[in-house]
Amino acid sequence: MKCKLFLLLSFSLHQKSSSFLINKAPYSATKYPNKTLKNELDSNNENTLTKKEPRPITLPPRFVENLTISIDTPFEVTREGPPLKEELANDNLLKILAEVSNEEDANVLVWKCLGYRYDSQTDSWTADEVFPKWREKYPSPPDFIGVTKVHEREVDEPVKLAIQALSRSVPMEYKQSLKEHLLWYGFSGFKLDELTPNRTRRAQVTNFLLYYREVLFGVSLEELIERRKNKAN
Repeated sequence: MKCKLFLLLSFSLHQKSSSFLINKAPYSATKYPNKTLKNELDSNNENTLTKKEPRPITLPPRFVENLTISIDTPFEVTREGPPLKEELANDNLLKILAEVSNEEDANVLVWKCLGYRYDSQTDSWTADEVFPKWREKYPSPPDFIGVTKVHEREVDEPVKLAIQALSRSVPMEYKQSLKEHLLWYGFSGFKLDELTPNRTRRAQVTNFLLYYREVLFGVSLEELIERRKNKAN
């Protein structure tokens, strides 16, 4: 009998969970890393992604029917500035799981939470506020879900490695954030035969965003460094 399961942000719970490590690394301003993604975002002349119409729901009817809140409105996210409270609200994050948001928009919200900032004057993403260890590994914001929807190894491997790194950044006690925060809104998880790579990565991204909201939202990089020092002592 196939049981429902709440997706964890990482499939490998036996691996050691880690917070973002704080080390100095050289800063490098970067252009938008993916041409397909850049073209999609440039189609909106007001530098905002909030006005796109929601995509048709393609999930199992059970998923939508069980929700206690509406997901009929577009996914909210803007490129410029830090993440906003409304962008991290439960009803907005549910739209990532419900495939109302497209892959590009979900990526943008994660980038902002990681500290990448979009500069409209240079049409580039800067990394000044990114966690140093993450910035060292990813000077350009990576694709976490798979914008191209191409799953050949040479194309999909960077996406796979990026989402694995994001998953590892979430401490073990926050791996069940989907269940903890979204159960009350009717999110009941997926059955095994309903899972796809895209849905799994959307769940991993959403779990990270919930962790970020509960622990890191509104905290400066300097304060996070200080927290880490105190924890080490």
